[in-house]
Amino acid sequence: MPSRWRSSSSASRRSIRPDSRRSVPRFSRSCCRSTVSRSRATPSRRIARPSSRASPEQAAASRSASPAISTSCRWARTRGGFPFAGIVHEGRLYGRGASDMKAGVAAFIAAACNVRADEPRFHRGLTLVITAGEETGCEGAFHVGREQVLGPAELLIVAEPTSNAPIFAHKGSLRVIVTARGRTAHSSMPEEGQNAVARAAAWIHALGTHDFGVRHPLLGTTTACVTTFRGGENINSVPDWAEFSVDIRTLPEQDHGRLLNALRTLFGPDAEIRVVTSFPGFSTAVEDPAAAPLLALLHERTGLAAEPAGAPYFTDASALVPAFDNVATVVIGPGEAAQCHKTDEHCRVDRIEEAQALYTDLIRRLCIDEAGG
Repeated sequence: MPSRWRSSSSASRRSIRPDSRRSVPRFSRSCCRSTVSRSRATPSRRIARPSSRASPEQAAASRSASPAISTSCRWARTRGGFPFAGIVHEGRLYGRGASDMKAGVAAFIAAACNVRADEPRFHRGLTLVITAGEETGCEGAFHVGREQVLGPAELLIVAEPTSNAPIFAHKGSLRVIVTARGRTAHSSMPEEGQNAVARAAAWIHALGTHDFGVRHPLLGTTTACVTTFRGGENINSVPDWAEFSVDIRTLPEQDHGRLLNALRTLFGPDAEIRVVTSFPGFSTAVEDPAAAPLLALLHERTGLAAEPAGAPYFTDASALVPAFDNVATVVIGPGEAAQCHKTDEHCRVDRIEEAQALYTDLIRRLCIDEAGG
């Protein structure tokens, strides 16, 4: 992406400047997701409703959860070494969550405010969805879904860090804990026991060579990663228990219930499998008409056709896509994925301005201009 984009609206040119007080928004970490309604909004309808029921409209989704701060590494680009001040230095905004994803939240809120300031007549509504707890399991987004407060939408934009490049699909996640049981005995007579660690190790080996049998054009294959292992009581006893955790990154078309059954078949009836979390992935066709205005804007700014991609991680889209009746979704935000959770995390200010201009023009095209409806 070029360092400067061309903006097609006067509202988008009122970007937040680095030396402005508004350039460091005092928001908790959010993943801004924007949705566009299929129905017309009444003139009196508010375009930003962080917690009220949303009609089918454009929606911007945000999350407000930041990872833990390490006390062993001192931040160089913050006041007093603490990462919460939001310092702009040499064109970069430094602070915890700057890229992941306060920059996206700030860009979406500023875009909505810019459009609203012009007092236009909206033919389609806009909903900003800001939720908590994405880092620890998308609790806020799933809660919103369970409460059924969103409804249908035309388009969902998730402002996770992509360096302003469009992501049209991401993987889901099925996290499980697998337990093996055995029988203890003295380690000098292992034949008298049943070694649970050895049994679990055999299951891990089988998982490592297992072919999940499906591929996705943007996401590739399903992956399984063993992330923790515990077992046994002491060094001179045959272990009678062992357990390991697995994070399986799944494809959007995979049913997690069937995948669990496949694991039970792979490990055998002695395996105890407990589900920790289960998040579906999503995939939007590049040709989906709802995404056409976004792709057109990207082409206008860069002169190039956007190259849609997929991501191996998951976002709150796992919860919000079904909550918005399986809405067409694109993940696109100003942050940089490589900066997530790092000491001295930062986001380029020009990318925040680019995102604000893009979101502003997208709102105008989808919610105001009749040609966008």
